[in-house]
Amino acid sequence: MSGYTVQMEGGSTIIESVEYMFKMIVQRNRQVSLERNTALIEATLYKEEGAFVRDCNYLFEAIDSDNIPVCNVKLDVFKSAVDFFFTSILGTDLYVQYIPKASSLCGEQLKAFQFETR
Repeated sequence: MSGYTVQMEGGSTIIESVEYMFKMIVQRNRQVSLERNTALIEATLYKEEGAFVRDCNYLFEAIDSDNIPVCNVKLDVFKSAVDFFFTSILGTDLYVQYIPKASSLCGEQLKAFQFETR
């Protein structure tokens, strides 16, 4: 998946794909409450120091064209945009992404997992 635009705004990064009509905001070490219920993905960045050591967390939140958080997105498009952030912007593949309980995508990921394990 290519064709992203990247904007840095304060402590946030906004990544947009016109091709997939997808936009997200990325923030380092941001915490959210369980009541949030918007499309979120968290990822932990690691560094190698003789072993893999946790460096920090990033929170990715899907937003609309007016930068308002949204609940429904295509999960594969969202995950690909997260991959783009780490591999192209940070230049690393030492990360693990996951869907937090506060995410509206949590149920969708559970359904996909159940389908894969049958």
